[in-house]
Amino acid sequence: MGDFVFPTMPSTQKSTKESFFDIAGFPKVLGAIDCTLVPIMAPKRDEVAYVCRKGYHALNIQAVCDANMRFTNCVFKWPGSVHDSYIWNNSAHGQYFEKKNIDGWLLGDSGYACRPWLLTPVLNPSSEGQEKYNRCHIKTRNTIERAFGLCKSRFRYGLKWQQ
Repeated sequence: MGDFVFPTMPSTQKSTKESFFDIAGFPKVLGAIDCTLVPIMAPKRDEVAYVCRKGYHALNIQAVCDANMRFTNCVFKWPGSVHDSYIWNNSAHGQYFEKKNIDGWLLGDSGYACRPWLLTPVLNPSSEGQEKYNRCHIKTRNTIERAFGLCKSRFRYGLKWQQ
């Protein structure tokens, strides 16, 4: 799959921000974050922990991608029952963002807590500005949804376990 390289150098951060800005005019975005469920066979240990909200055994995989749908960070170790925000809060990448003064944002869905460096949609927009923010956020963050879609269509795993 290759290396996952999150932009940490000012020059790579600048080009990443420009690429995301070109999508919908959302400034200073360094990545889009989300989790996806990957079906697995039932493990022998802690079997119940791997049952996801959809009722099958899975891993909950977290990824961050760039504007070109390339994964720049991934976490592959949590059972399907674990919430997205818990995975982020307990990841090395999450700790990096907590401790560093990052000049940019990740865009996440409402499963994540809003932080100074992690922006989520406004749940009940009450102004045109908030509605515009949500439109730009959704269009820009969609890169992670599309990246997962491409990956799952290329590697058709677990289809028989979901049925």
